[in-house]
Amino acid sequence: LFRSVLAERRGLNLMDSAVEELARRAAHSVREIEGTLTKLHALANLTQTGDRAGEPIGHTLLTRLHESELEAAPRKVIRFETVMTTVGEQLQVQKSQIVGSGRHAHVVLARSLVIYIARQMTSMSYPELAAALGRGHHSTVITAAQRVEKQLAANESVQLPTSGETLPLSELIERLKHAIMKV
Repeated sequence: LFRSVLAERRGLNLMDSAVEELARRAAHSVREIEGTLTKLHALANLTQTGDRAGEPIGHTLLTRLHESELEAAPRKVIRFETVMTTVGEQLQVQKSQIVGSGRHAHVVLARSLVIYIARQMTSMSYPELAAALGRGHHSTVITAAQRVEKQLAANESVQLPTSGETLPLSELIERLKHAIMKV
């Protein structure tokens, strides 16, 4: 509905991925959706010039808008426990599995994302993260964070164990961060 009516009113051409992300992030009210579309329209006008004017707006531009809003917002203190609980719930992995030594692919993904996101959203150092996860050496935590960074650089996609949906790792991380900020 909002893609056809609200977005078109502003002259926005949204890709399906942007529509889905917008619906997920601004699902609380039409006013919230309209506000996000207004900001998205302004950002599109600033970034799409010349030959790129009028191009469909995808998930990337919406993510940039969200990141700029997070930077402008007052900092909320994020606890490690919140990161671990939220990632576990979203990926349907038990906390005991995250802190355990299991090597199943979806457990390793969850554990790695907890480390990567906690490093970004908390003030914890690698040794502190290792201790929180019951690891003897912080080198394992560093390796997990580096693995996620390499996957992001390669623009890899992951399959969600919960729904079977395949999406870019960067999008999954943004979804997780958004869920953590809502807690």
